[in-house]
Amino acid sequence: MSKPECAVDLSSSIARGGAGSPGATEAPDRAFRSQQSRQLQVLRDTYPGWRIWRERTSTAVLWHAEPRRQVSAGMRSAGVAERIQRGGALELASALAHQASLVHNSRAWAWPS
Repeated sequence: MSKPECAVDLSSSIARGGAGSPGATEAPDRAFRSQQSRQLQVLRDTYPGWRIWRERTSTAVLWHAEPRRQVSAGMRSAGVAERIQRGGALELASALAHQASLVHNSRAWAWPS
């Protein structure tokens, strides 16, 4: 089974960190932060219904997402998360794609007003 075209584009865009690559004179840490900033923007653009951010701890960079709207009991029972935390942009993108499919495929409930 092949992946939907949009999933391939999103994954490759996140893996590349968006368009372009850092210059040869850029320090590795600065280039890494720049790539993460581009990845963050791709996720935000792709999933506007989620508040997405990253957090640098002393040991890692964690990626977080929360839905911008309240999650109802029916949504929770369908598997919609109130918060997602992953160790990387690709992992968070995968989790958000799953959440989007849950929202799309669960027609028995709607977002609370």
